[in-house]
Amino acid sequence: MAAGTYKPTTGTDRTATFQLKSGVAIYGGFPVAGGSWEQRDWETNLTILSGDLAGNDGADFANYEENSIHVVTGSGVVATAILDGFTVSGGNANGSEPHYLGGGMYNISGSPTLTDVTFSSNNASNWGGGMYNYESDPSLTNVSFRNNSAETAGGAMYNHYSSPTLTEVSFSSNSSSYVAGGMYNGYSSPGLSNVTFLENTADFYGGGMYNYMSSPELTNVTFSENTAVYNGGGMYNEESSPTLTIVTFNDNDAEYYGGGIYNEISSSPILTNVTFSGNNAFDGGGIYNDKSNPTLINVTLSGNTAADSGGGMYNSYSSPTLTEVIFSNNQAYYGGGIYNYESNPSLSAVTFSGNFGDYGGGGGMFNSGGSPELTEVVFSNNSSSYAGGGMYNDYSSPSLTDVTFSENAGSDYGGGMYNIYSNPTLTNVTFSSNSAVYGGGMYN
Repeated sequence: MAAGTYKPTTGTDRTATFQLKSGVAIYGGFPVAGGSWEQRDWETNLTILSGDLAGNDGADFANYEENSIHVVTGSGVVATAILDGFTVSGGNANGSEPHYLGGGMYNISGSPTLTDVTFSSNNASNWGGGMYNYESDPSLTNVSFRNNSAETAGGAMYNHYSSPTLTEVSFSSNSSSYVAGGMYNGYSSPGLSNVTFLENTADFYGGGMYNYMSSPELTNVTFSENTAVYNGGGMYNEESSPTLTIVTFNDNDAEYYGGGIYNEISSSPILTNVTFSGNNAFDGGGIYNDKSNPTLINVTLSGNTAADSGGGMYNSYSSPTLTEVIFSNNQAYYGGGIYNYESNPSLSAVTFSGNFGDYGGGGGMFNSGGSPELTEVVFSNNSSSYAGGGMYNDYSSPSLTDVTFSENAGSDYGGGMYNIYSNPTLTNVTFSSNSAVYGGGMYN
């Protein structure tokens, strides 16, 4: 197909759609006057599949009432249905079921192959502004979702009982009025490799991604500057156990809990070689765990902030396992590095450095109830404007083995450790060069 704008009908039938077919490959990006395969350039010769039937679309989905409900449909096809080199825009799924799903693309039991495709400015009044997948496993390579919107979930993509494969895909500036500005997964296990989530927003939960009863696999994925008005700026997990390898969360924001990730209801994600930096929330700047037990291996949480508790991590009735994890330069009112509420995390070969707990206490770690277990852990150069530069224990019984507290500072009490109504057990623990007005090493 030559460069230009194509519509699924020359009339006003909003149900008209570009229906893909198994065994048929469609390529856009040729010059307007036609040309050879060598002259094909999908980025220069824009080939647009548009739902703007009246040709009057405005900014922010204005004048969309007459637009096509689904611009492209991939239902009932297999991988030999190929769409390559197109922009899909102007879909407006705002009718009754199923016409409130998948403004840009609608897939029911369909698994098409998409390469070099951009989904932009599509809308759905319910799920999947850019793409809706039900019992579908499409393959996406070098695909971009930008400025798509959904009222309920999945501004860019909604997956239900589906496992799409995404390679070199970007989600940017998509939004949802409820959950999952970027991607929603329900009972789904998509595979993501070299994917970026940038500046997506959700008015409630999961600015970048929302997972429900799902186990997506993420490799080389970045979540940056995503926002949730409530919880899970970057990612929200509910009864889900995603696998994250070489993933970055930076500068994501949640007004309440979990600037980077929010885990609830027995979620057990596995994080390996993951970095959290510059994320922010009221509680749990980097990660918030509620009755969840994630596993962290070789993870770094640096420069995250919480207005109240848990600059790096907040645990509530949770027992995460941390191995070779670094908490550096995180800050909060309580528990600059970690805040534990009735929680029993297990830490091995973990370092707390340069974290700050303000007047609430606990520069490195604040324990309120629970019995955390620490082995080969280092607290160095952490501080608090009140007490417990390294660790603050309140009605807690942590167990420490082969732990070092060095050069931590509590402005008033317990430079290394502060204990109130607590019974910590210390074996082979070193306190060196810690400082406070009362109890430089430890205050009980």
